[in-house]
Amino acid sequence: MDGLISLRRQPYKMYLQTHSGNPQQKSICLSHNAVNMADTKVSHGLAATGVGTIDCARHNMKLPNGVGDLQKGKRYTNMDFLFFSTLHGRCIDILNISYDITCQWHKNLWQKMLTMPLNLHLNHLETFVRFFIPKFRLPTHILTCQTDFSFNFSKNIGHTNGEAPKHGWSNINPVASSTKEMGPGSQRDTLNDHFGDWNWKKVVGLGATLLHKMIEAKGEQKVNQTAFQELSEALAPETTEAWKVEIKSWEENPNDPLVANPFEAKLEVSELQQGTDVSMHADVSPSIFIASGIDLENEQQCLKVDIGKQGLHATDTQMAAIQRLQNSLQRKIDAWKRIQTLYNPEVQLLESTVDSPLCHTSDIITPEDTNLWLPSALCSKSMAPNG
Repeated sequence: MDGLISLRRQPYKMYLQTHSGNPQQKSICLSHNAVNMADTKVSHGLAATGVGTIDCARHNMKLPNGVGDLQKGKRYTNMDFLFFSTLHGRCIDILNISYDITCQWHKNLWQKMLTMPLNLHLNHLETFVRFFIPKFRLPTHILTCQTDFSFNFSKNIGHTNGEAPKHGWSNINPVASSTKEMGPGSQRDTLNDHFGDWNWKKVVGLGATLLHKMIEAKGEQKVNQTAFQELSEALAPETTEAWKVEIKSWEENPNDPLVANPFEAKLEVSELQQGTDVSMHADVSPSIFIASGIDLENEQQCLKVDIGKQGLHATDTQMAAIQRLQNSLQRKIDAWKRIQTLYNPEVQLLESTVDSPLCHTSDIITPEDTNLWLPSALCSKSMAPNG
């Protein structure tokens, strides 16, 4: 077994050189800086700008041949090669893949696999493959992603949250101050030592960790089982049986676009089947658009509450945290408003009419105070008497 960073660096470097000119495909979901800004990362004069890893999401361990240098941020080309390298030589029947940009990354994965050496190819047609987005990051995605890539909607997953790959960075980040000045050989040896130590500590503590989780799960099982039975008894048997059939079909064919996702809005599924769908966006239906807007309104209110808790003498750390939340919310609003122009084009005219008399160069509208103009607000605006 090779080291954690593959000792055979030549195939990796050759693959990157061959495909370095491939443009980074932009995300069609909400703005993901890891994807959309990968080509803008400053790399002049640097052999590497960072490190990418492939981890076991269940046990939070670094996998063999799953660590490699990144030359321009988190580009698909690097992560594709690392992903297939760590699967090399493994006999896998079920493969659950968790990645914070899975919604975009998985689309051309098997086509890109064909460009790699034959020994890295995976027989995905005979492997049950499912794609997920880590639970903590899932709410930042559009509603379609939240139903298609959720851990909560798949069986045999348990309480895996998919965030394990992120947990290890707090342990390894301080090493960067040393490795950034090392040569390639010393850097690989140092990272191998630290990642090996991380894995060893995980193995040593695995017994106590599993025991704690088993005790916790045993108590939670009774609570959730009781709640589920009470809910089932309140529903008509014919309804629950129909749901079971739909869910079983989707669980067995999670990547088949012809199998309807039972967790999506039923009205739109029937409209698609009848050919009467009125969606103006390929991935964002009317209900998803409205639901996303309601979620944004909720985020606005939560942010206002957080700002109100700061008091009159907020520290620099507190103000920086609020600024990060505002920046994140602003990006989500900008992405949502681009879709809004398709479903509610009159909003552009309404905003110019409402804002222009009061618009001044000194006026700054914060994201938590931005008017989203949801359909309900448009209706009340149109019914309001003209002043």
